[in-house]
Amino acid sequence: RELFGGYADRVESVYLPYDFPFAMRRFVDHFAPDLGLIMETELWPNLIAECASHKLPLLLVNARLSVRSSRGYRRLGALTRDAFGRLAAVGAQTLADAQRLRALGAAGVEVTGNLKLDVAPSAAQLALGNTLRERWSGRPVLLCASTREGEEAPRALAQGRRPAGRRRGGRHRRGLLLRAWGRAGHGGRRAGALEPAARRARPGHG
Repeated sequence: RELFGGYADRVESVYLPYDFPFAMRRFVDHFAPDLGLIMETELWPNLIAECASHKLPLLLVNARLSVRSSRGYRRLGALTRDAFGRLAAVGAQTLADAQRLRALGAAGVEVTGNLKLDVAPSAAQLALGNTLRERWSGRPVLLCASTREGEEAPRALAQGRRPAGRRRGGRHRRGLLLRAWGRAGHGGRRAGALEPAARRARPGHG
């Protein structure tokens, strides 16, 4: 709701199918969008081809492309040039990203910056951040962000078995595991799944 404001009730969240031609064809036929936006590096050749066949403009926004990824795309030759060449426009995060994208065949590339940095936190969010920073100061922190179900427990166990961080006076401070789930409504069930791992990670529990 914070992202879409008054349009939140009109937003439908669905998974994109695997990038098979028949699956992408059914997806585009079913939803019949007027415009497509893909984020950062989510390039799927069959999705791009299907949008092109429907004359559906597809834009790559907040685009980033590392040197390593660029080398990998170049190895695919014509498949890469065809996919990038069918994009209607590209908004790159940096000038270096833009140059690498153009070299792979993308047209209409503009440097728009990182959209994630355009979000202005509220005064309440800033105050909360300062409070948490003071509260957790000096503790080793592990952040599990946008994880899928079943991925957190091994990380929690590994974090619990790591040596605790030191603080002044030679005392130890226990590590802190932060979880930021990618989908709303999964927190309660997945937090419960972490309890056995947390118990095993405590001193004296293996």
